[in-house]
Amino acid sequence: VDDMDQMPWSQELLDWLASDFIENNYNFKKLLRTILTSKAYRLTPSLLDAPDHLIKKDFVFNGPVLRRLTAEQFVDAFTTNLYPFYSGVHYTQKEPDGDPKWIWHREIEYDRTVLPKPGARWFRHTFDLESLDQIRDAQFIISVDSSFTLYLNEQEIVQGSDWRQVVKKSIPLAVLKESNCLAIYAQNDGIIANPAGILFTLEISYPDYTQCIVSDKGWVSSDSKPDADWTTLEYVDSTWAQVQSFGSTGYWGYLTDFRFGDGTYEPARAALVKKDQFMLTLGRPTRENVTTKRSEEATLLQAMTLSNNELLSDNIRRSAEKWKTIDPNQARQNIENLFYHLLGRLPTKKEEQVLLNEIEAKERSIEAWEDIIWSVVMLPEFHLI
Repeated sequence: VDDMDQMPWSQELLDWLASDFIENNYNFKKLLRTILTSKAYRLTPSLLDAPDHLIKKDFVFNGPVLRRLTAEQFVDAFTTNLYPFYSGVHYTQKEPDGDPKWIWHREIEYDRTVLPKPGARWFRHTFDLESLDQIRDAQFIISVDSSFTLYLNEQEIVQGSDWRQVVKKSIPLAVLKESNCLAIYAQNDGIIANPAGILFTLEISYPDYTQCIVSDKGWVSSDSKPDADWTTLEYVDSTWAQVQSFGSTGYWGYLTDFRFGDGTYEPARAALVKKDQFMLTLGRPTRENVTTKRSEEATLLQAMTLSNNELLSDNIRRSAEKWKTIDPNQARQNIENLFYHLLGRLPTKKEEQVLLNEIEAKERSIEAWEDIIWSVVMLPEFHLI
């Protein structure tokens, strides 16, 4: 975009693309499809002798210029082929079902609201229902950072320990009453203060309408261990405090999987996620800096991040757990699929044998697949296009 003053390497091709773009009613996707599926685009990438090589008068196009993946492209490639790098987005027009809010116990020190401390917190919410005999279905979605146990009218409904894995479940209609009490025991893990939250939607379906009970400021919470009957409707919670609401996004964003239905959803695109230290280190500019170019020079900090970043390591671990469960008796086929998805090619015989030996040496464990994915993702071949 910043080379518009330079002469095109083929004026005829540029004119043809412009004409084709107009004839197809300015269909941008059609233009991209034409370019990306062309033989010219799929030629072997070429290296530049010098940065000004592209603007020389005698420049001849021999293939696309080899370049590094951007931070967002790296994350999206990982998400598409291995495991969702992020669970939620911060910029979207799709509200979570029921429009719940992230909530947690309000932590106050010296008259100021502070980050939640590690430890247990207790939450309650009461609600009424009408026409119990007409209820067709009752189902809920919940995500809690870090772990939780959900109760409804004294009965334990479900437990969870991974906020990225949204829990979706139906409630037996026999549990529902005219007056009901939702109770959640939640735990914030860690050794120092850190973000914590609950996101919850209960959907009660009638023949003609749907009633939603969601996490919002109508809930109350406590940081002191309550009596044993705290999950009952009769328990008096008048001394409990109103929860703190972090809005629909909070620290976690809109969870892409926080929806009722068949479980199909679009993964979180990196461009719709707020910048974090991982993407900043890989070269994503801040929103305050307007730029059309990014540095393609690798740095020591980037190398250290790619080998030590906790988020990347955690996602590789999760992807290893997934790949291990894909027909573990077909290790060779799984390795070929991994290479094909990440590098667009099959492994060489030597590469394949080395990785098969790794799987056998570590008895087809998650650690074996973790090492394999690390080795492939760190290849320059994955980072360069």
